[in-house]
Amino acid sequence: MMRFLAPEDSGTQWKSVGYGGAISPDGKWLAYESRESGRSEVYVRQLPSGPGKWQISSQGGIQPRWSGDGRELFFRSGVIAGMSTLMTVPVQTEGAFTAGSPRPPVRFRYEQGGHDYAVMPDGQHFICIKESKREGCATQMNVV
Repeated sequence: MMRFLAPEDSGTQWKSVGYGGAISPDGKWLAYESRESGRSEVYVRQLPSGPGKWQISSQGGIQPRWSGDGRELFFRSGVIAGMSTLMTVPVQTEGAFTAGSPRPPVRFRYEQGGHDYAVMPDGQHFICIKESKREGCATQMNVV
């Protein structure tokens, strides 16, 4: 598991701030998940280590991904290897960072946990591993 570090307030020591992150297309922002609230939530920080952080999810969130143009952030809300909802949040990264409210564009059952979805460059299509409805058949990829 990849962990992300940020400087402590003193600036002389580093602390773990989260894991499972994604760097924005312009390379200026890091979206990641952290359990600092007691459950996994998605946050955004400025790179390399700017001031502040923004909580993106409010009902739990994992596996953040950026849209190709950096104007949306996607994340999973729900359980791993079960019914989950893919959430999207509009974001503004020029000047001060702002994020809108999460909304669910897609709900489906995941075949496995881990890196099991990707956002296509247009931000409107996704590749995911979906549970097969038939026993004993090979898993196939469906573009949603």
